[in-house]
Amino acid sequence: MSQDRTFCSRVQDVPHFAEIPRLLYALIFRGLYVGWEPAILTFPRDRQLETTSFSSMRKAISQKVSVGEQPRGSDLEELKKDGVTTVVNLRVAGEDTALAPTEERVLAEKLGLQYHQLPISLDKLNAAQVKELREILEHSQGQVFVHCGLGQRACSLSLAASGVAADSIFEQAGKLGFPVQDEKLRGFLKILKE
Repeated sequence: MSQDRTFCSRVQDVPHFAEIPRLLYALIFRGLYVGWEPAILTFPRDRQLETTSFSSMRKAISQKVSVGEQPRGSDLEELKKDGVTTVVNLRVAGEDTALAPTEERVLAEKLGLQYHQLPISLDKLNAAQVKELREILEHSQGQVFVHCGLGQRACSLSLAASGVAADSIFEQAGKLGFPVQDEKLRGFLKILKE
């Protein structure tokens, strides 16, 4: 096999399916290969792949409260620079996350941020949790950032804690990019308004 053959032509040369796992490994873990040298993929400047920044995933629901997904350590620094003084984590123990609640608390407090862990499971929703979140939001000095894993709980429950009616919660959460898709959460919010 000549060195100048491309990967695509090598795929046609595979004698049987036993080679497919090896080829997938090469693609996924070692990158694309041209000949037997690693390929360097470049894109013109106007076609660069864009990464989504944390600040673009953070949405304000009021002048005081913003919501979003699980922050990383560097995101907590960004929150501090943006004037956030309080972080509220709605994640429950055991949720898959790169930053455990104890680590998040240490980083937040190191930055001078107030930190509240208010674990809210979609399986155990109750009005007392919304009341507790409302109290945190009302008594916090400065801006507050509320988060969960992807932002759905944080957005909808923060809107509820802010006194927004359930029908409006669904509409506003959708506009903010955190539509209420979980049926348990939808049902809870409908009951909460009654």
